Amino acid sequence: MFSRSAKAEAERKSFGVSRTVAIRIHEALQRQIEKTLRASELPVIKSTEATQRGETFGDRLANAIQDCWAKGFETLIVVGGDSPELSTCDIKRAHTALQSGRTALGNDFRGGSFLIGLQKASFRQNQFAELPWQTDQIGCALRRELGLTCEGSITEVLALGSRADCNSKQDLKDFAKRATDTVWSALLHATTCRIVDFDNALELVSCFGESLTSRGPPTELPHAA
Repeated sequence: MFSRSAKAEAERKSFGVSRTVAIRIHEALQRQIEKTLRASELPVIKSTEATQRGETFGDRLANAIQDCWAKGFETLIVVGGDSPELSTCDIKRAHTALQSGRTALGNDFRGGSFLIGLQKASFRQNQFAELPWQTDQIGCALRRELGLTCEGSITEVLALGSRADCNSKQDLKDFAKRATDTVWSALLHATTCRIVDFDNALELVSCFGESLTSRGPPTELPHAA
């Protein structure tokens, strides 16, 4: 799991609320993802700013991956800390693909990626670091890169489909509209928040009395059983 800590994430992605509430939301997002990873029963390594090295995002990610290879791993599934729609099924499908010699890629709705499945034998650290990270072109660039090996031949890439990430208030709203009751209720429980209805638009309201919008008053919706 490659991500900044919840406190560092809150500095970059505030969701329009106070730092305290933003931290709670990021903690909940990361707990949801860590729970999904643990359910896969695969080894989990968490990389945060405490251990990451490099000037650019690409450098830090490539170095973190290289650190995993140095621990003896031959395959690796990389996920971030802001994709609550990541499922254990996604992890297991990527793992199966890697075991058969393929790579894997899951896209988000912005042209980025929520999962990258890598083979040590075909990982090209310098090229990987120089990809157009944090742009809407990274998804296509990753597909090209994952399809190449060190010898330049083509490797089959398993496409997992698209999932949500949560980088803004609008992302949270969109996720609330798409998510199943089970997934969303788990996230709400972790954040001690509740779902409310603002003119038929789902929003988050924290128990600290802060809303992700200034509109109101809200009507609370029932939780899933």
